Amino acid sequence: MIGFVLNIMGGYLGLGGCAVMLPAVLMIIFKEPVPVAVGTTALAVLISASIITTRAGLRMIDRRSMLVLGAWGALGAAIGDLLYAAAARKPWVLLLSLSAVFAYAAFRMVWETVRGARVLAGRQLARRMPGGAVAKSLLGLVDGFGAGFLGLGTCIVIPVSIYVLGAEPGVAVMTAMSSLVWAVLVSSAQKLAIGAASVVDAVLLAVGIIVGAVVGARLVPRTPGWAVVRLRQLFAIIFAAVSVKLLLSGLALMHAG
Repeated sequence: MIGFVLNIMGGYLGLGGCAVMLPAVLMIIFKEPVPVAVGTTALAVLISASIITTRAGLRMIDRRSMLVLGAWGALGAAIGDLLYAAAARKPWVLLLSLSAVFAYAAFRMVWETVRGARVLAGRQLARRMPGGAVAKSLLGLVDGFGAGFLGLGTCIVIPVSIYVLGAEPGVAVMTAMSSLVWAVLVSSAQKLAIGAASVVDAVLLAVGIIVGAVVGARLVPRTPGWAVVRLRQLFAIIFAAVSVKLLLSGLALMHAG
């Protein structure tokens, strides 16, 4: 149910599967250890992204961009996993990092409701992802690092692809998700090798995410625009509160250690 609800909410919030919220849910609600929550999220994202892009998004994937993003994303994931292995011994580092991610997500919710429509107004969005190889390589590297270090993904690639590069949202989402598979494959393999992921929990989360993607694809387009704006404003407040909670928990662990 958590995977199902979060993925539908991800469609409304423009978070590409809502991977941002999964680690917090696993830590705050289910009290999973921080490293296990991050590793389980990475594995759940691998399973769900692989199936969703294979079954639903092949026609909307810019394959050339996917190759660039995916290759550099795999490298970024390997680097992120090295830092994750070190940070797993100091969970406060992961908590503070996740706090920063949620603060960014809260800012993005506000920015999209205030400026997003104006930024896109009058622009001809491309059916392929514009931008040079250098820009896409950097995007892939950063996104892959997020997958390896915090079990996240597409939090940077999707908004940059749409609002900066000018890609059509559907193409941006599916291309980002297909390239993310490479990064989370590297990340999940390393986390499974050190026992920092729950396979059963990841599969259950992935099932919910996949079903949520099917329902969300039908539900989100039928929702009035004003309701989506209000929902994003509400979640901006929620994300800010989660960011503060993770920050305080991280600082408490840091001082205790």
